[in-house]
Amino acid sequence: MIALAFAVADEGLRILFFTGACFMAAAVVLVLPAHWRKRLGPPTAVFIAAASALSVFLVKPQDGPPEPQVDAREMATYVAMGPFDQELPVQLQAGKIQNIQISDPSATQRLAAVHVPIADPRGKMSAYGVVEVYPTVETAIERGTAELERWRAAAGKYAPKGKTIDGFCFEILSPSHFICGVARGRAFVETTFTPPSNATRGVAQQITESLADYAANKEKLATE
Repeated sequence: MIALAFAVADEGLRILFFTGACFMAAAVVLVLPAHWRKRLGPPTAVFIAAASALSVFLVKPQDGPPEPQVDAREMATYVAMGPFDQELPVQLQAGKIQNIQISDPSATQRLAAVHVPIADPRGKMSAYGVVEVYPTVETAIERGTAELERWRAAAGKYAPKGKTIDGFCFEILSPSHFICGVARGRAFVETTFTPPSNATRGVAQQITESLADYAANKEKLATE
């Protein structure tokens, strides 16, 4: 029963088996002659106490199933293929996805970089969306951090405090526009948006979230 308890992963069953072993040990002692019971009483008590401790502390449950793995190159293929299937705010419409080149040194590890054309039928707004895919979560964060610091410096003293790669949106004054970005999983996305105003900052951020959701869905498709 002790050997069986060590082979059982469930903690409740392990305690049950050890409890049974303890009762068996006690029963054996009870059927022995009186002078043997007197001699074996203390060792039996020690056995019961040790068995109870071993059942909890020495036996660990078996490991669970392995975490699913993401094929980053497959994700990059899905992102480049499109179509862009996320909802955009204020009647904005997405066009056909286009592959682009990025010369910035922080983007050298990218597996894909695409432009999502975003049009406003009313002609009031202009947006340029980019989705980039990287081999790992860490390399995507590195790329996003580099862009965060670049645009923070460009915004200068007007840059809002507390912005992180979890989501930033800076107003650049010359020429006047918003730059918003976020790292999500193995992707970094960025939106260039005009006109900049308090009323349209939220629109720029919503576009960026839609780009990030698009990349996240493609990452799920590439998960084994």
